[in-house]
Amino acid sequence: MFDPRFRQRITVTGVCLAVALTGLIARLYWIQIVRHEYYNIRASYYRIGNEPIRPQRGNIYDRNRRALAAGSLRDTLYANTYFLKQHNIPFEALAIQLESILEKDHTRILAQLRRGGCPPLYRVMPPEISNIMHHLILCEVFPPGTFYFERETKRFYPSGRTASHVLGYVRFDDTGENQGVDGLEYSYDHVIRGNTAKYEVLKDARKGLLAPIDKTYWSSAFGNELILTLDESIQHEAERILRTEVARYRAAWGVIIVQQCKTGAILAMASMPDFDPAAYAGASPSSLRNRAINEPANMGSIMKIFTAAALIETGKLTDLDEQFDCHGGSWYFPPRREPVRDAPGHYLQMASFRDIIRWSSNVGTVAAAQRLERNAYCNLLEKFGFGQKTGIDLPNERQGILRPVSQWTDYTMSAIPYGGEMTVTPIQLVAAVSAIANGGRLMRPYVVKEIRSYEGRLIQTTGPVVVRQVISPVTAGKVLELMEGVVGPYAPKDKTVGGTGKEAAIPGYRVAGKTGTYKYITPAGSDHVSSYTASFVAVLPLPDPEITVFCCIDQPQGAKYGGAVAAPIVRQVAEHALRVLGIPADQPERGPADIPLTIHQARQSQPANGRIETPQDCMPDLRGLTMREVVACMAGLNMELSFEGSGVVVHQEPPPLAPLEGVRGCRIVLRAAGVQPTTSTLAVSTAQSAADNSGA
Repeated sequence: MFDPRFRQRITVTGVCLAVALTGLIARLYWIQIVRHEYYNIRASYYRIGNEPIRPQRGNIYDRNRRALAAGSLRDTLYANTYFLKQHNIPFEALAIQLESILEKDHTRILAQLRRGGCPPLYRVMPPEISNIMHHLILCEVFPPGTFYFERETKRFYPSGRTASHVLGYVRFDDTGENQGVDGLEYSYDHVIRGNTAKYEVLKDARKGLLAPIDKTYWSSAFGNELILTLDESIQHEAERILRTEVARYRAAWGVIIVQQCKTGAILAMASMPDFDPAAYAGASPSSLRNRAINEPANMGSIMKIFTAAALIETGKLTDLDEQFDCHGGSWYFPPRREPVRDAPGHYLQMASFRDIIRWSSNVGTVAAAQRLERNAYCNLLEKFGFGQKTGIDLPNERQGILRPVSQWTDYTMSAIPYGGEMTVTPIQLVAAVSAIANGGRLMRPYVVKEIRSYEGRLIQTTGPVVVRQVISPVTAGKVLELMEGVVGPYAPKDKTVGGTGKEAAIPGYRVAGKTGTYKYITPAGSDHVSSYTASFVAVLPLPDPEITVFCCIDQPQGAKYGGAVAAPIVRQVAEHALRVLGIPADQPERGPADIPLTIHQARQSQPANGRIETPQDCMPDLRGLTMREVVACMAGLNMELSFEGSGVVVHQEPPPLAPLEGVRGCRIVLRAAGVQPTTSTLAVSTAQSAADNSGA
């Protein structure tokens, strides 16, 4: 069959093929069977990699779920200097090239490159710069592997300076802007910072991802969220009023606190001067202080209400109309060398204790306080919380000064009854006054109501905590009666109505309050001529108080008394809080319908308002919202907002429920509330949006 001349060649070839095939089979058996695990591990090493998932800091909301602080993931650009050296790319030329792209000085970029390794060139880049770099790398303008991105958290404060001292601020760590430094950002850092995790992914030869990471894995590293007791509307208005009045009086600082007296929940805590949490590095140390909790001060005559409580509780005063000799406004109380004096215009002779509090007589108060026993008096002040921290869930609280009885002198009983020889923080004072408004029960103040997961699951809730029963409800009721006389009914034209706090009277409401004015020695070299602290505290509405409002203005210029400086401020804040909370007036001719509803309450009372429940990863329905509410609603979505007009939203692009994937911007048209946009207006807006999207 075969030519004998080729038979030998065929045989040799066949034998060689058989040997080769046998060797190949043996080798495959060795690789696939014997060494299967070894080579499987080697393949996984090149095929599978661990992709780090950086945490996203949890959001912080007010009591109505308005975002006060929001976290968002943004790209951070890293350079691989080893690859740059392999491709012989000079650092100087690259730094100059990146200067215009990253909008950073090339000398800073060059310094980072010279450090070696994989330095971050731009942390948490704006989306527009990130898009440019992604495009340049994709187009291989830069050699592959020379740059790479990491997603890091970026902190936003949609309401700007609002509640800056309560929120605090953050600085960079190895996961972005994710290290709390002050305020809630610091005290709840372990709750909201999230966790760094690693996710196994398939990678190509260049170590790039073959498939995107599932969003559920990203969310597993997200931090929890805080729901506060603060009301953004009340907080914003309190800060606006306080900022205006501090500037008006050229004061050193000011504080406003609004608290629910029955629960201890803080509705607003404003401190001036304030700062921008997003630019805290440029703020002065004085601006960073939360004086509401760490500024012990002499509150002056406000302390008389606690002297009155001690007299009534210990049985030393049973009749509020009992007469005391006020000596015409000046009297010596041995062994004190200087007389105790009353403010000009408030001199009294024989007066009832009710009028002593009403007109804030220092002489009358000290005269009545001589009946008190030191230990019982000091013990009651301690039960009110003076000289100790309140336990509020904010950092850096101070405890003030209340010396033990063993350190009291013969002068003490003629000083403490009207606010001398002791200092208290604003939060201590508010908590103590709220105890009187709450039937004698001292509540622990707090600002965090709930802790929830990223998905909204409730993790922890904070409820009202009764610290102790300080005084009896009967005593509390009598003290409120005295405080109501300080304010009196609203009668602006009747000079005989009310006392030192008449400027805090609100039409339709019964208000109890107390003024405070303290004169102290001004430090040498101070620019301030006067040396007074003006304060006022109010609880309202009687007979069943809901809120406590306190204001303190330090070193006001042009005026100095609490009734003239602080009382009108408290009235303005209280009026706004009553409207926001929907607390009706107690006059029969007025009802809840006369109290303007907030936007939040109006929407809750009108479920058929077209509001759409927004699924995850879809465009929310912004129609009917104000510009401020839109910014809060869109916080954390990493989207550029373009506004047209003013008022409330009447049109938006993308429309409600549109997918958010790939969407970088949102166009929002606003009109004045109550003005309905015409069909042609919406048509023009829609046509213009279509033209914008098509690149026209």
